[in-house]
Amino acid sequence: MLFKLLIVIVFLGGVVGLFFVGRDISTAFIRLFYGKYSPKYYSFYRKIKGKYPFPVSIKDNFIHYFQDFLVDDSFKTYVTTKEIKFEDYNSGDDFKSLKKQLGNPHNFSAHKLHKGIGQVLGYNSNKEFRKRSLYYFYDSELVMEKFVVKNIEKQDIKKIKSDIISDYNIEDSIYDETTFIIKGARNTVLCYVDDGFAISLRYYVPKNEKVHQELQMNLIEYRNSTRK
Repeated sequence: MLFKLLIVIVFLGGVVGLFFVGRDISTAFIRLFYGKYSPKYYSFYRKIKGKYPFPVSIKDNFIHYFQDFLVDDSFKTYVTTKEIKFEDYNSGDDFKSLKKQLGNPHNFSAHKLHKGIGQVLGYNSNKEFRKRSLYYFYDSELVMEKFVVKNIEKQDIKKIKSDIISDYNIEDSIYDETTFIIKGARNTVLCYVDDGFAISLRYYVPKNEKVHQELQMNLIEYRNSTRK
């Protein structure tokens, strides 16, 4: 009887072992076939392991970070005839080539959207006032840069705003604003938020009208799904 029980235990142990080995092989295959930073591997890893393969760069859904200026209109809004430009790179820059330039990210997120995919590369930064830089890609094309600024003096905040006024011919009343957006030509947007702890600057520069409309559609679908 004891011998039979030992056989059953060994058998079950083997089955469990094969399950975990098979799971790890499947995970490795998905990573090899689709890539380490693909949404497919990202979501499969989380489903199998119960955690993300990397520290996350964003906590909410990818499209959530566009709603302040794609749908909502609650911020103080300025308008410029100029086109908002990225600070670091160019609209439509490719995910793979940009990651190759920047190196492996300190954190990363990927989401399957209603239409297309969203990926975010996050890097710690010591460039001027920045503490963190985030690059948002829609279907592997750069659509938004976000910079987080912390622990800076009032004169430094004034310099940031002064540069914005100079670059985009904006009224100097932004000196009195803690939160505002600037709408530029070709659907481009600069979003400035000072929450008292940190300042974030988001530069939204869609490659073309098609990309802009698809992001708007994704946002509408996302908001509808969160209301259910």
